[in-house]
Amino acid sequence: MKLSGEPEGAPAVAVRDLVPLAADDPRGAGLAAGALPLVMGGLLAALLPARSP
Repeated sequence: MKLSGEPEGAPAVAVRDLVPLAADDPRGAGLAAGALPLVMGGLLAALLPARSP
């Protein structure tokens, strides 16, 4: 597949997982569920100072 911004003669890049997902969780749902509290905590930390007078 050729992208519009890709220069002519650009080398193909091989993509591989650094750490493959567990066999019982191939979609990475456990990883996403673990990241959710971090995202929510970051949003809370960003919004609280913005609301204080």
